Amino acid sequence: MKKGFKITLIIITSIVLLGTIFAFFDYARLKNDKKPVFSYRHVNIYNDTKFMGTKYYGLGYSIFDCKICDKKINVGPLYLSTYAWFIENGNVTSIDVIKRENCGSKAKKYYFFDDKRSIYTYCLDDIKITDENNNTISLSDYLQIDNDAIYYIIENFTTRPEASFDDGGSKIYSGEDFNILVCHTLSENNDIYIGTKQMGYNKGFCK
Repeated sequence: MKKGFKITLIIITSIVLLGTIFAFFDYARLKNDKKPVFSYRHVNIYNDTKFMGTKYYGLGYSIFDCKICDKKINVGPLYLSTYAWFIENGNVTSIDVIKRENCGSKAKKYYFFDDKRSIYTYCLDDIKITDENNNTISLSDYLQIDNDAIYYIIENFTTRPEASFDDGGSKIYSGEDFNILVCHTLSENNDIYIGTKQMGYNKGFCK
């Protein structure tokens, strides 16, 4: 039992150590305008339709190379979900919203991006996505792997757009049993709200 624990501890420590070394090396390359060599995946990040930068994923870490941020390069830990390795956004076949039994008037913060945008849910407990192999994962977990997933959902599972507003360009997109409000205000609020079909541009949204 103790031998097995020691072996497990050695393996975990080795992975953490390697991840730290790889992260430092890739960070240094980005600082010198060179591409990472140890990342296994990269995703382009957009604010609405504006390109912000590229997020790279490595062994236990992520690095966001932001082109418009004050802090150009941000390093963070990488959350690994059970199914995140197997789902590609191009294979998503269905979106399932889990409605909240007791729905109040306030939206609940669901996920936040590195650029300080947030996704809120309204009258929902969770959003599940399923791929063609019937793997199911929470949208919040999948966004850790691919921030562009929300835009894939808007593009492929909603009507573009159902309503627009004169606050700077906010829009509501309508899905089969959910609505998505993409904020784009004059005060530069670009949050996203996902809720039931009854959700509109509610009081307190996009603030």
